[in-house]
Amino acid sequence: MINFAERCTYFTEDDYAAVIFGGLTVFLYICINFYQ
Repeated sequence: MINFAERCTYFTEDDYAAVIFGGLTVFLYICINFYQ
């Protein structure tokens, strides 16, 4: 099992951007479908 602290060091700025972009995409998708 990999150490959580070590896993964090493997995170790059691109990883954070992908997580944020994915979260916003899912959020918008839910909102659009909810209001239709």
